[in-house]
Amino acid sequence: MNVGYIFGISKNPSIADLHWMTSAQYINLEQEMVDKGILVDPVAAALTDPSNAIYTPNNSEATEWMFRVKRGTATVAQRDAALAEIASRDGMKQIEDKLLQNAVNHQYNLSYSGGSESSTYYISGNYTKDIPVFKSNFAENAFVNANTSTDFFNKKVTLRALFNYQYSRSQYNAAATNALSISTTALRPYDLLQDANGNSIGRNIIITDTYANKLVNQGYLPFTYNTLDELNYSNSIAKNNVLRMSAGLNGKIAKWLNADVSISNQRQFGSSYTLDDANSYAGRLLTNNFTPLVNGRAVPPSFAGGRYTTYGNTSSETSLRGQLNSDFNIGGKHQFNAIAGAEIRETNSDNTSETRYGFNADTRTTATVNPTQIYPDIYGYGQSLGSNLSSLIAYRKRYLSYYGNASYSYQEKYFVTGSVRFDDATLLGVERRKRAVPFWSVGLRWNANKEEFLQNTEWLNALSVRATLGTAGVAPLTGTNVPILAITGTDPRTNQPVANIDLPANSDLGWETTKMANLGIDFGLFKGRLNGSFDVYFKRTTGILGNFAFNPTYGWSNLNFNSGTLSGNGYEFTLNGEIIRAGKFSWKSILNFGYNTNKVTDQRYANNASSIAGTAATIEGMPLGATYVYRWAGLDNKGQSQIYDRNNKIINNTTNLTNAFTKDDLVYVGRRYAPYTAGFNHNFSYGQLELGVRFVGYFGHIFLKMP
Repeated sequence: MNVGYIFGISKNPSIADLHWMTSAQYINLEQEMVDKGILVDPVAAALTDPSNAIYTPNNSEATEWMFRVKRGTATVAQRDAALAEIASRDGMKQIEDKLLQNAVNHQYNLSYSGGSESSTYYISGNYTKDIPVFKSNFAENAFVNANTSTDFFNKKVTLRALFNYQYSRSQYNAAATNALSISTTALRPYDLLQDANGNSIGRNIIITDTYANKLVNQGYLPFTYNTLDELNYSNSIAKNNVLRMSAGLNGKIAKWLNADVSISNQRQFGSSYTLDDANSYAGRLLTNNFTPLVNGRAVPPSFAGGRYTTYGNTSSETSLRGQLNSDFNIGGKHQFNAIAGAEIRETNSDNTSETRYGFNADTRTTATVNPTQIYPDIYGYGQSLGSNLSSLIAYRKRYLSYYGNASYSYQEKYFVTGSVRFDDATLLGVERRKRAVPFWSVGLRWNANKEEFLQNTEWLNALSVRATLGTAGVAPLTGTNVPILAITGTDPRTNQPVANIDLPANSDLGWETTKMANLGIDFGLFKGRLNGSFDVYFKRTTGILGNFAFNPTYGWSNLNFNSGTLSGNGYEFTLNGEIIRAGKFSWKSILNFGYNTNKVTDQRYANNASSIAGTAATIEGMPLGATYVYRWAGLDNKGQSQIYDRNNKIINNTTNLTNAFTKDDLVYVGRRYAPYTAGFNHNFSYGQLELGVRFVGYFGHIFLKMP
């Protein structure tokens, strides 16, 4: 029996280390944007026409004081005093204290094994709980694993069985992450969560304070938002259950040949729900949105309350495999190994979702609504809730594979290996020659340390050189050989379902295929204290899927085709050794380094549009993840961004770019995906105690900072 517990903790990040603007710096930026006319007073439109008040968003606390001076409702002295007080606040400190926390991980492990001469069993369990840095979020996972094996008829027949169950549960709340985002509910450096007495501070966002107070006095729910309060609302809870069972039977036909048959089934049951409570910001806005004014008083809808959205998904996978295994030796010098088999597999999945309105958490009841009925709203018009049921989505995919591999070795010095695989998938075209294709590989290896001229080299205990050549393939998961229809709604006249072609049939789709060659060397020194390997490889992939324009008169404007080609090469180096071995203490280290580069050699159509700016674009002649950006030309006199074109002409941000502005006007800054990777791992052990230290690095790539 083994019992283990692992505890991990990470300190929550310090916002000060991010070097964000202080409250005073942010106010100076807002003042500059107001002075230059970049920010305009949205309240002015409501003052001119009161009917616009419902569409007028609220100013920030600082800009409201700036605009009050322009409106003549405050003096410069009053504004400066108010801004000085606002600038003295440290809202980021409250975010660290109230919204962030130390990340904690708990992991419990238990295993038990036993058996007899003819049977063995193993049972294990694990429970893990993760608490991230953002409050009101967590994830937990538990699994139970059991397997057994029993021999019959003098160990000529072996029966095995496996059972695995996994349960996971998580909660996601976006309040803390939104506070640090660029969304409408994000916090400015001076926005506080609580006042000096610990009371929550609510902010109006979509309408002004004056108009919001007027509506609340007429019976509407509060329009204010407070991040701290939202930690208790609008939680998304996800649960998942995975059950896997398998059984296999192995029988010896001859001393050198045995047969194996196995079957497995896995089922997954997932569900999740999002509850926008009646008191949550989303719940209050939903109720207010469908609340009209009648005789000067707010009249809530019949479905006032919370909104409860559920999601469900089930999936299953069943496979049946039969395999022959051969293993024999001739004269102690010639070793043969081979396997041949076939496998058939089917996967199924179903997904659905449903939204209920007027949810009452105490009684667990909801209101009855008509999704097509027009309900009066706060704007003086009417709108419907829309369908509260999603489409019923179901998939079934089938795969058939035949495979085999064989190896031959002479005196454990010279090795020849080969494999072949023939895969068929229902995702591809109706013609079998396009659906089913063979893939293969061959390899050679020479164990040089077995040669007589190296037998007396005591410091060298292993040295082998190897080479492989082969092909592999990936079925295009985005394609289908039959048209997929999507139900989009109901016709109001006939009450019959309305559908469109969500994914057209494409019998021309084929496999993405890759040819790969590899050369490598392995070595071991000083009786296994130091081991390493070095590999060089070359790849070429053809038939890469691309989405291209299609004749729209057929009913769709784009279609996937096997069009692209990609070439690549790289090398990998690994070195591991036992640096110290002294009694119960040992220090082992692993160093690895890798380089990988690639180039798109054919894309069919050149991607020269300027819209690739800032994206990880696929460009012919460039590596994957090639990134182009605008050429920065500084700020204009209003503080707005400017860029250069290919002729070094300055273009300001109010100019609409035409088709004449292309990739040639951009500048290449690098690739998104790191070509160089490195790792340096250390393991220190003393008896049963172990300590691991890991360093990982990615180099040679770029990333774009968020604005």
